[in-house]
Amino acid sequence: MLAALPYFAALMTLQSFDELGWEEQLQVIKEEGAMVGTRDDSIHYMHLYQLHSFYVELTYNKEDKELWRIGPFDHPVFLHPYLEQIDISKLQLGE
Repeated sequence: MLAALPYFAALMTLQSFDELGWEEQLQVIKEEGAMVGTRDDSIHYMHLYQLHSFYVELTYNKEDKELWRIGPFDHPVFLHPYLEQIDISKLQLGE
């Protein structure tokens, strides 16, 4: 079992997250991340989490369900595959 990590709320940046090992990254995501989307392709499925001022995409292999990649990012271009899933047709916009 992992030891408790220090609370990162004001300190966690993309760079500080990237410096953690996989187990610590997964613990931070579990404790402080908010899942905001999922998607898949022919061989992977991905879960997108918001964590402080950046996002983290967890990529799993469909065949064995093993974690394949932890991909932190802060550039909005990487959100595009997830934005296509949002259905805004039922939103009522102010006139």
